[in-house]
Amino acid sequence: MKVASNLVRDIKKYYREQLCSIYDYEEANSLILILLEHYFKIDRIKMALDPDLRLSESEMLTFHFAVKDLLKNKPIQYIIGSTEFCDLTLSVSPHTLIPRPETAELVNLIKDNEKGHSPQHILDLCTGSGCIAIALAKALPSAKVFATDISAEALAV
Repeated sequence: MKVASNLVRDIKKYYREQLCSIYDYEEANSLILILLEHYFKIDRIKMALDPDLRLSESEMLTFHFAVKDLLKNKPIQYIIGSTEFCDLTLSVSPHTLIPRPETAELVNLIKDNEKGHSPQHILDLCTGSGCIAIALAKALPSAKVFATDISAEALAV
């Protein structure tokens, strides 16, 4: 690593330059902020209030390996192990698909369609991360939701 110092501002600058080899500036910056928030609970406000904020050597190493994964085109959701979906934070791994916006549209369509009705059972086949089943169970609490998948690894997530 050739980061100028362990100051967060220097770390951001160095790794943003690295990430700009495959991401545009704004996306690279956003990915760095996601990693800082996820691993170290450092957000923009904390950085602004403490310009001399530093990471330890072990924290820098954690950050370094996360950026290396990004440079290998590994999705940020798999790196941090979670994603946002329909106002939920869900666990994901390479054994599950990362829910797409179209999947959220499907959940919202089902919720809108069921307004005023009380579905008794919902079956989610090939559930993967369980995003559809979990979101519908939350939105339609009177329904019994069943989810299944052939992948034991996906079910473990």
